[in-house]
Amino acid sequence: MQFFRDEPAVADDFRQTEVMARLDEALEVEQVILRLIARFPVVAVDDINTRVRAIYGRFDDCKVRVFVPLLIEKAARREIEVTLDRQPRQGILYKPDTAPQAAEARPDEVA
Repeated sequence: MQFFRDEPAVADDFRQTEVMARLDEALEVEQVILRLIARFPVVAVDDINTRVRAIYGRFDDCKVRVFVPLLIEKAARREIEVTLDRQPRQGILYKPDTAPQAAEARPDEVA
């Protein structure tokens, strides 16, 4: 029993749809990187890019792809926040001259 008059054409349409979905996903991942760069201006761009790409690789085998960019952004944001909390002065993570400085005590402040 044949459901479609032109089955090869349907298969081609499916492959094209799948390719377009992957391209859209790649664009969304690039937007995730841009949002994280804006959210964490003290973190080196290369570090954000590397983290996002590594997390993206974890989802290669997933069949449902709709939420992949959202999950990537959430995981990358958590990793960056944890790293910043643990190592707030590591020069590797920060762009030059953007590492947070310790607050200086003023003489007029009472302890």
